[in-house]
Amino acid sequence: MKYLRLLLLLILGVNLHAEQLYKWAVIGAGPAGIISIAQLLEHGVNDHDIVWIDPEFATGRLGKYYGNVPSNQKAYRFTSFLEKSTIFANFDSPAIQAIKACNQQQEHPLQLAVDALNDITNYLRTQVISMQTTVQALESEPDKLSNNWRLTINQPAQAKILAQKVILAVGAHPKTLNYQNITEIPLDLALDVTKLSTLVTTNDTVMVIGSAHSALLIVKYLHDFGV
Repeated sequence: MKYLRLLLLLILGVNLHAEQLYKWAVIGAGPAGIISIAQLLEHGVNDHDIVWIDPEFATGRLGKYYGNVPSNQKAYRFTSFLEKSTIFANFDSPAIQAIKACNQQQEHPLQLAVDALNDITNYLRTQVISMQTTVQALESEPDKLSNNWRLTINQPAQAKILAQKVILAVGAHPKTLNYQNITEIPLDLALDVTKLSTLVTTNDTVMVIGSAHSALLIVKYLHDFGV
């Protein structure tokens, strides 16, 4: 009986320190992370084999900075995307209804899509394993036959999980310049027409680098301000 109890304790000790293994880990809950989770589920990956990690689960930079930015796509494109997805087709919420009810042939502020994506995020979090934390380190294990990835997360402190495959859906950050005696206006602020209006005057000379949708919006804003 003594040896049996010792063996049992050893087994429990191993289990208590075992690292949880998932088939897929998706890092990031912006638009790319949301699409990644939906695609995995649509392709038949079991929900308990997916772990989704993000510190906020609030639609990433899109939700944090760009809600009042005018979209460069008509509403019907987003509606069509929802209806063609087997994951989203049967999902409904007030924000989804708001998109379907608006003029489908017009562009609208991105907040309309952000609200819908927030609802979709909350729904997807009920379908997979989600962890509201930050990944501090991502390491491969090429020396082991399993060839898994080890993820060190912030909460619980220094906890580790394993994943066979990892999707880094962490988005991108605007490029910055570092010139002396030149004040830089961060893109996140420049795209917010209200915040930009407090940062420039008609006496300023402003250089806009780029020619995509964001740059065109900023040039229009500056023109409207009389810069």
